[in-house]
Amino acid sequence: MQNHFSYFPRMRSAILLVFVLVFFGCPPTDTPPEDEWLNSVHFDFLQSTNQLYFDVHITSEFQGGAFEQINVLWYGIHNDSIPDIIALNDDGEEGDVLPGDEHYSRKIANSDTVLSQTIPSSATGMVYLDINAIYGGNIVVGSDSFQLGNIRPELIEVSAPDTILRPSGATMELHLVTATVNDANGLNDIKLVGFTSFHVGPDTMLNNGEAIWLYDDGGEIELYPNSNITSGDVIDGDGIYSFNVPIFGVGNTDPNLQTKTGVFRWTFIVQDKSNEYGNEIIQEVVVQ
Repeated sequence: MQNHFSYFPRMRSAILLVFVLVFFGCPPTDTPPEDEWLNSVHFDFLQSTNQLYFDVHITSEFQGGAFEQINVLWYGIHNDSIPDIIALNDDGEEGDVLPGDEHYSRKIANSDTVLSQTIPSSATGMVYLDINAIYGGNIVVGSDSFQLGNIRPELIEVSAPDTILRPSGATMELHLVTATVNDANGLNDIKLVGFTSFHVGPDTMLNNGEAIWLYDDGGEIELYPNSNITSGDVIDGDGIYSFNVPIFGVGNTDPNLQTKTGVFRWTFIVQDKSNEYGNEIIQEVVVQ
């Protein structure tokens, strides 16, 4: 994370001046050193809830008076954009933890229905903001920027049959299952893609609850010794992960070569190399 404070950055001074004139009638008179009033600025992109979190720690009083309002001017991923104005509070509401602790905070949805400067799911790099503190009719301004951390991977879509019919005799058929994934940090950041299988009715997890893995290997690796069975994947490294699910025929008597029937809930998962899980996609499959 990079933090740097400055006052009226060159690329944003015009926007800040407009903000000040429109909302407060006059520009700041004296801009004091930031260590006299601003202790710290904290930002988090809460991906699990798709929210932005801001926390600004200020001194209790400044130049003989208390601060009346703390605002974030949120530029998002473009430091020359028109900012959203986000009012922070110290009353224990809307994401603030402890009232009256001099930490002005806010959680706000990363949604275009709330903000004009949202963070896209594919974004990497820096985000930019300014802090406007109002006291006695005057304004002091500080700026900061933050490096976005690891972006969670994303399941785009899955392809699996809705219904599977077991073949006749002591035979076996392969049914291809695929999952298309994306990672803003690059496809080489994907650690694993797979799905768990829950047998509805008996309410039991198959494969001892372990995931069945999908592969983005171009179908070049033999998955079972001397079987000539591969993942069924077509192109290596294209973000489409595949697996050929073996379905055994009704004539197989070996318990290890028998496919259970019923309704199955396949829950697809994706994880990156930072051990962050992305969204899940559930596909229901009927085996007859």
